[in-house]
Amino acid sequence: MGIERKESFYWRSFVTFYVVISFLVIAASGIVLFISPPGRVANWSRWTFGAVDKAGWQAVHTIFAFLFVVAAAVHIYFNWRVIVGYLKSRVGGLAIRRGRELALASGVAIAVLSLTIAGAAPFSTVMSFGEDVKNSWSTPTNEPPVPHAEEWTVAKLAENARIPVDAALANLKAAGVNATSADVTLAELASRHRLTPQQVH
Repeated sequence: MGIERKESFYWRSFVTFYVVISFLVIAASGIVLFISPPGRVANWSRWTFGAVDKAGWQAVHTIFAFLFVVAAAVHIYFNWRVIVGYLKSRVGGLAIRRGRELALASGVAIAVLSLTIAGAAPFSTVMSFGEDVKNSWSTPTNEPPVPHAEEWTVAKLAENARIPVDAALANLKAAGVNATSADVTLAELASRHRLTPQQVH
C-alpha cells in the first residue's frame, strides 16, 4: 500500500474563492441596506432582517467590502502575469492587445460615475426607488418623536412628556421596566428588557 500524500494548500484558489464569496455577501448586504428603513425608524423599532439589525448589516457590508479590496489586490498579485499578458511588447512601447475592450470598459465606468454624481436617469431613478422603499417603512406609529430619540435618558423623556422624573421611573417600574437611574437611555433599557425603544417610550 502506498502512502497517501496530502495535497498542498493552494492560496491562489483560496483567494479566488474568498473574492467570490465576499462579492456575494457584499451584494446581499447591499440589497438589504437598499431596502432597509431609515436609521431613525430602524433604531426606534429595532428593525431586523434575518435576526440582524441595520447597524449589523452596515458592519457586515463595510467589513466585507474592505476585505474584498484586500483580497482583490492579492488576487491581482497572483494573476499579474495573466494581466500583463494583455500587454504586447512592441518597439518603442507597449500596445494593449484588447485596446477596444479596455477603452469601452473605461468609458462605461466613467459614464456611470458621471451620471450617478450628476443625478441623471436612469441612476437617479434607482436611487429614488430606494428612497421610496426605505420611506415605506415609516408610519405615524413607528416614527420617533425626534431622530435618535432612543438615545434619550429617562430624565429627558420625562422632560419631554412634562412629568416628574420620579413619576416616569414609577411608570416604567409598573410596566416591568426597572430603571435604576434617570440617566439610563431608552436604548439601554430596551436592550436589557428585550424591548424596542419605542415600547419603552
